[in-house]
Amino acid sequence: MSDLTSKAPSSPTNPRIHFDEWGIQMPQRGEHFFCSAISPWPPTEGATYGARDGMWVFRAESGVCGVLPAGIALSIEEKPVSSLSMLIDGQALTFGGETGRFQEIYTLKITEGSRLLSRKCAFCNQEHAEGSIVIRCPWCGEGYCPACWGELIGERCLTRNCSYSPRKPHYSKSIEISP
Repeated sequence: MSDLTSKAPSSPTNPRIHFDEWGIQMPQRGEHFFCSAISPWPPTEGATYGARDGMWVFRAESGVCGVLPAGIALSIEEKPVSSLSMLIDGQALTFGGETGRFQEIYTLKITEGSRLLSRKCAFCNQEHAEGSIVIRCPWCGEGYCPACWGELIGERCLTRNCSYSPRKPHYSKSIEISP
């Protein structure tokens, strides 16, 4: 398929920028794509820097997501962006005349068959049961009880080799994960 979005995992909890009627799913770790301002969805494959007005969208190996404007007005939290910018959960991003929100932290309701079912919270060691609410670390995918995630604000994820530092939530969207 020529659509670069086909390379991204189909999980509804992948980082993305949500607009009213559409969204930009961030690429897999270590990948990037060019997103045209004229027709932002789907992104254009094989575009070269400066070939069209738009932005480069990337996800580093560490899980950090970011954007780089290319010949367009791009702003994050109403501040103009002229160079590489990292995205933080909940930030408003204006691109191609539309404003969306970057989301990488999701509140999930555990359902039968979920990979987090019966796993333990890394903070309180309580087992995640079917129907329980969990917040996933956007970089490593570990599940936390909402109160435990709140305790980590200003600290870092407890999973080995994960350095994500939770911040106060700006925006959240609850979704259910199915097997």
